[in-house]
Amino acid sequence: MLDISLFPEVQLPTIFKWPDINRYDGTGCPRMHLAAFEGMLRSQKLSPEQLALAFQMSLEGVAQKWLLNLSELPTMGWDRIMNEYIKQFSHEDGTKISRRDLQSTKQEPMEFFLDLIKRWRQKAAQMLKRPSEEDQIDMMQQNLTLYFQRPMASQSFSSLKHFTDTGNKIDDSMVRGLILRSAPELKCTYSKNPELGAEVNNTSAKVEKREKKPSPSPHYHLTRSLL
Repeated sequence: MLDISLFPEVQLPTIFKWPDINRYDGTGCPRMHLAAFEGMLRSQKLSPEQLALAFQMSLEGVAQKWLLNLSELPTMGWDRIMNEYIKQFSHEDGTKISRRDLQSTKQEPMEFFLDLIKRWRQKAAQMLKRPSEEDQIDMMQQNLTLYFQRPMASQSFSSLKHFTDTGNKIDDSMVRGLILRSAPELKCTYSKNPELGAEVNNTSAKVEKREKKPSPSPHYHLTRSLL
């Protein structure tokens, strides 16, 4: 059991009844554990400080060690403890996101920048060790479509917020028609030209026909030799 001296001035009621829930060890869904914990204790009308004290005893293993290593724990309120707990263990919500998963988050051809950022943040929130803002900016720039890469390539960004604000402004310019969202792609196809006997690129505006020069008469060389 955890050392309750972490909250030396807080005591649980003498008639406190421990809820019939499993202790959370750092695996599984942290939100489900928190919901069960609060639901079981709501009827006991505990103060936020008493909830924080009781929450320590609902953890074990890795989760318990994590809580004990929070240097500011004695001065943290219940709301902050809940937020830190969810932030720490949300990667166990069923989907583990790696750096590779984040790098593979590419912008779709007709996707707004705002929608890309929402998908990106959802994945980044599930990472235990998130890349730095500088790394995230580099990864996102490489995953943008050309219509966003071009206006953003010449700029430097001081923060992730600066980067997203710039992308949102490009979104607005596209909505207003100042920047085209799509452009016709040049497709190269090849076909056989019967006159040239070779493959010709159909993207060329015109293919000039090569006129075959008539071969000299067989008597031409004989005539010249007699002259």
